Amino acid sequence: RKRIDVSVEAKVEQVNRTKTGLRAGDVIRINYVQSQHKVPLVGPNEVPILKEGQVYPAYLMRDEKGKEYAPAAGGYSFTEMK
Repeated sequence: RKRIDVSVEAKVEQVNRTKTGLRAGDVIRINYVQSQHKVPLVGPNEVPILKEGQVYPAYLMRDEKGKEYAPAAGGYSFTEMK
């Protein structure tokens, strides 16, 4: 198993719903861990590693300190939900 610590700085382009007061134009930090396995495992999807310069929808939660964010919907945190 390979553990990858991911830390992304992102600029918010649009906010549809927020409990944290997040606004368009805010720059936030998103932290999470991705585990890569040699053999695929049954279970929830891993959160993908985001690519620089891409625009993603984001389902996030704020950390306990209230300064950074983390994926809130597992492997679907950066996927359009219909």
